[in-house]
Amino acid sequence: MKNVIITTILIGLFACSNSLHAQENLQLSQYAFNNIVINPAYAGYKNNTYLQAFYRKQWAGFKGAPESGNVSVDGKLAKSRIGLGLTANFDKLGSETMNSFIVNGAYHYPVGGATSDRFLSVGVGAGIRNYGVDPAKIRVATAADPTVMGYNKRINMITTRL
Repeated sequence: MKNVIITTILIGLFACSNSLHAQENLQLSQYAFNNIVINPAYAGYKNNTYLQAFYRKQWAGFKGAPESGNVSVDGKLAKSRIGLGLTANFDKLGSETMNSFIVNGAYHYPVGGATSDRFLSVGVGAGIRNYGVDPAKIRVATAADPTVMGYNKRINMITTRL
């Protein structure tokens, strides 16, 4: 019965994560130092609690230049193989903004015995993303362009990661 429940949850998460969205994903170049941003299976793999943050600004001096940032914390539950993590991201690119908050969980299975320092890790993440476009930051040829007028809205969506 336990396997049926786990399989049902995994299939449900997979089905939710395959929806299509036209927004661009967060662009990262510093993920090598904060792997949980890319892969939830990294939650707790270091056996300690870690608090990490980064900020990136490209094209300094240009109006609407891309900016990205992240704060994350992760760690392993005491005397277990389970890791948990929280990730908060923001991304600004011209008139677009994206903010997200994701909870990550991972299971670390030792490969090579119970005392081995090698693990096979599986992780899932779920959270909320908030996208928005500010029409005041868009240059248009016609001031009354119907595709831009009145589009100042935010979109919230649930996101999953495997």
